[in-house]
Amino acid sequence: MRVTASIALALSISSAPFDAAMSQGIMGAEGRCKSFKMAGHDLTRGCAGKMLNTTYPDGRVGFYFVMTDGSIVTFSGYDRPNPTPDTDLMAIDKIIVANKRSGKSDEFAAFGRCTYGNFYKGFRTVSCRATSQDGTEHSGIFELTSAPKP
Repeated sequence: MRVTASIALALSISSAPFDAAMSQGIMGAEGRCKSFKMAGHDLTRGCAGKMLNTTYPDGRVGFYFVMTDGSIVTFSGYDRPNPTPDTDLMAIDKIIVANKRSGKSDEFAAFGRCTYGNFYKGFRTVSCRATSQDGTEHSGIFELTSAPKP
């Protein structure tokens, strides 16, 4: 499926699939999307102000951007060495788009990174930017207004 067709599904996006039993940690936070763009579409107004984060024993990390229609777009990849003691980096290797209307999800290869930091040290922003294999850019910037909670 072409990436643009997948992104068209994101305009209507159910919960992104993940295996809760395999997850090492699930955190949720409230805030606001400062920016959310998929394949040239500005979806910032459709962002619900909620974010989820999962970590798995194998090092996979996911940032789930929740949309107002209940849809979720996930930037997924692997934890990388911390740039500083209070900031972190995730190398994105795919994006998962779950479609609420159809109940199906799609994923496609994308390469980029998410940066984030320790909320309690004043870092309040999660920033993800990735490019899919066809050169299409996808990004999300989420500003937390509450501490992440399990």
